[in-house]
Amino acid sequence: MAIQWCATAIAIAAICCGGSLFLELAPATARDNAPVVAADPVPTVTALHEQPIIANTASIIVNKLAAQQLGKAFFWDAQVGSDGQACASCHFHAGADIRIRNQVNPGIPFPGDGTFNARQRGADPTPQAGPNVALGPEDFPFHRLEDPDNRNSRILYDSNDRFASQGTFGGAFIENSVSAMALPQSGSVASIPPVGPDNCVRKVDASDPYNNGSTLMYRRVEPRNTPTMINAAFNFRQFWDGRANNVFNGVDPFGRRTNLANPAAGILIADTPTGLPSLVKIEIPHASLASQAVGPALSPFEMSCAGRTFADLGRRLLTARALAGQVVHPEDSLFSRTLGLINTTGPGLNVTYADLIRKVFPPKYWSNETRTTISSTGVVQADAVNGFSQMERNFSFFWGLAVQEYEAILISDRSKFDRGILDPAEKKGLEIFTGKGNCVLCHTGPLLSSATSTIADRNPERVERMIMGDGSVALYDHGFYNIGVRPTFEDRGLGGLDGTAMGFDLSFARQYKWRLLGRHDREGDNFNVNTCAFKIPFDRRNCYLPPRGDLTDAVDGSFKVPILRNVGLTPPYFHNGGRATLHEVVDFYSRGGDRRGPLNNDTTGYPLSDQALGNYLGGADLPQNLVQPPNSFGQTAATNLAPDIGNPNGGNNNSLGFSQDEKDGLVAFLLSLTDPRVACHSDVFDHPELILFLGNRPASAGPDSPMAQDIKVRFPAVGKRGLSRCFPNSGDLYGELQDVFMSTVTPVP
Repeated sequence: MAIQWCATAIAIAAICCGGSLFLELAPATARDNAPVVAADPVPTVTALHEQPIIANTASIIVNKLAAQQLGKAFFWDAQVGSDGQACASCHFHAGADIRIRNQVNPGIPFPGDGTFNARQRGADPTPQAGPNVALGPEDFPFHRLEDPDNRNSRILYDSNDRFASQGTFGGAFIENSVSAMALPQSGSVASIPPVGPDNCVRKVDASDPYNNGSTLMYRRVEPRNTPTMINAAFNFRQFWDGRANNVFNGVDPFGRRTNLANPAAGILIADTPTGLPSLVKIEIPHASLASQAVGPALSPFEMSCAGRTFADLGRRLLTARALAGQVVHPEDSLFSRTLGLINTTGPGLNVTYADLIRKVFPPKYWSNETRTTISSTGVVQADAVNGFSQMERNFSFFWGLAVQEYEAILISDRSKFDRGILDPAEKKGLEIFTGKGNCVLCHTGPLLSSATSTIADRNPERVERMIMGDGSVALYDHGFYNIGVRPTFEDRGLGGLDGTAMGFDLSFARQYKWRLLGRHDREGDNFNVNTCAFKIPFDRRNCYLPPRGDLTDAVDGSFKVPILRNVGLTPPYFHNGGRATLHEVVDFYSRGGDRRGPLNNDTTGYPLSDQALGNYLGGADLPQNLVQPPNSFGQTAATNLAPDIGNPNGGNNNSLGFSQDEKDGLVAFLLSLTDPRVACHSDVFDHPELILFLGNRPASAGPDSPMAQDIKVRFPAVGKRGLSRCFPNSGDLYGELQDVFMSTVTPVP
């Protein structure tokens, strides 16, 4: 039986068990024995006066300010990427990305044809969407109907492409065997030049959709739209599919599932500078920001050549000067000259990353100089030739926790809505949002997202049970819904598996089903399920009874409910980036989504038979009190469409049927959620200079180089006073937003 953790426990215990260090909530009585609870109160939205729940790292981080500085440097430093990509390259404006050239992914690596679709009416003469094409407003939305208010009207255009963020070039990483800690340094720290690109094997592949036939490589594009990281500290899990776990393992995004699946996972801890350090598995709860942070840096779509490890990245950066090639504003909120970090003779800071790490973390995490390798079974061995130092080996640990400390301060709580100064149009939109539109059922609370938690509401249920659009009942993950943006077979979202060797389900609801089936080897996460809190209990007479009946779930095609704060600054919208304006988003909800046919039958989505997962269990493996669905994890429901996406009472093709005034009111309310500091890049939302890539030129980057030339612009360094011209809060990817963007950046030869 999986250990149940009391949801109200706040004591953090460091427990050494079997050679592993676990930082977890103290155990208490399981809540499955709680009394039947009353009906949920009517959800609402409120001003943001709450704080996020952030991991207690008091025993790990000895200097919090230095940790925030380290995290900000990591996040904005272009030396991190194999080809000059920083984390901020996809999160440079309001935590998101507003570039328009070379931002199209043809549906990979998820199921898709891998072919760019024909365009609608773009001004660019190129007939296809990519690679390296600039889409215009005429190319949106990606699903265009003859009547935008009727989702069953004639389809004028439909694309399974995704509008996301350009990342790195393709290529295979070549390991550098020279330890960064052993590299000689001459002169002062301020004289250390920027680190050059990684050494990678590059070659053109005519079958690669990001290559220009057999002549040039263009930058790859991520498979989903970039969500903002501002206020992300409130998310219980990160990424659209929730794969960045609430528990940080110090290694990758998957939490304790990696600890279960990989004996070689863990960090090195040592009490002395010599000898062999110990490999220790850690689990730090409330650290999904750290779990998220360690994903993109090694992604071959985002920042890295394929095959690079965090130890390789540590070797690259530890003796590098932080932000060495980028101007830092003298009034930067974390690096100001009064704090003594800014290089006064040129760009960047006057410290190396190793210097900052020593300020942030105790010596037991970095002081050991023995170079080691770790076998597949987790055995630590000295290896002076091929090994990595402890500081290099633990670089993912430092990286994740430092970035988390930086992102945790990026909280926007000074919008018009927070200050209570809505005008009549915005107030009308709020009424529709909380009333006729049913928006508040998913976009609830101070963050306007049910996927979040705060100190005041730290324990929302993770697994729930609700009535679906066809009247059937299904389990689902709190804060994740299928709203019919795209057919589910294109992207299973939360219904997918993680990246561990054991392939655990991302969904808590599916892991809970494994728990009920007695398959605890398939249950990778620790989470509590209170069956008495289900809106639709398994058994209304006695909620303590084990379930009797099928275990239908609403997981496939579900995605995290995004936070709506600053949404006017962060187009495009939805996980596929297929809507360029808030008006297009409101049209989508008004007509009841883009599924065809009646709301109670899924005619264009996934057939809900879980064919991709296969038949996990035979009928003989199921407890006798459970009725076996078509596949053991198959679905008996006709749809897993969220029930509130349309009008369940019919009328106007089951749509919500907003009038134009109601649509305008909703957009006005959504725009009232923007914090002007975010629009102006001021206060804690300031940043160093960054070179951005706006696609590629159809010419080689250099002699014999297969990579195309980058089109570069310089995004300026900004101090805490912000930009002289703030970005417009328009809710539109084009028009004034692009005008201000292009007037803010300057071309780089």
